[in-house]
Amino acid sequence: MKVLFDTNIFVAAMIESHPNHPISLPWIKQARSKEITGYISTHSIAELYAVITRLPLINSINPKQAQEIIINNLKTFNTIDLGSDDYLAVLKNVSQLNIVGGGIYDAIIAKAAWLAAAQTTGKPIPTPTYRPAIYQTLSNP
Repeated sequence: MKVLFDTNIFVAAMIESHPNHPISLPWIKQARSKEITGYISTHSIAELYAVITRLPLINSINPKQAQEIIINNLKTFNTIDLGSDDYLAVLKNVSQLNIVGGGIYDAIIAKAAWLAAAQTTGKPIPTPTYRPAIYQTLSNP
């Protein structure tokens, strides 16, 4: 199975005190052990850094620690890059659908899932299957 992960799954998996840690960590472990193929958009990498360096933790995560955490946890993940044409297409879609505010960020991740499917199968799937912040791009072939 090929899965594109959103930022909140990584945050929950990395922070033991997070209420979704027990749900998220097994998904990350499966991707790290290559039981599933993990994907992350480059947008989510930047967002992950922004979130974990600002978390209100007793022992806060400094920028150097954040970099190391991200690099170590994403070694086995494939990255999906969105180009400017992709962002403009997302912008067009959300404006046509009257989606406001932060909804565009979910649309960006959905676009990355769509691109992941296109890159791994040679053809896009119509829409990614949404699971709470996990976008399953493909089933096993």
